[in-house]
Amino acid sequence: MQVETIQEAKKIAKKTSEGGNYACVILSMGKYYVETETPFIRLHETLIAEYSDGVLLDSE
Repeated sequence: MQVETIQEAKKIAKKTSEGGNYACVILSMGKYYVETETPFIRLHETLIAEYSDGVLLDSE
């Protein structure tokens, strides 16, 4: 899911991860994406944040 801002992406990822799920925020070519599967990060992408069960696991 593509979103406009990093704040919006983190909010959606946190909410999506509640209930035991995983979600992460990825920056790719100037756009933010929320992914619900473990990401495969390409050279031009940056992992911004990871959430599990509504809790921030790691953040840039």
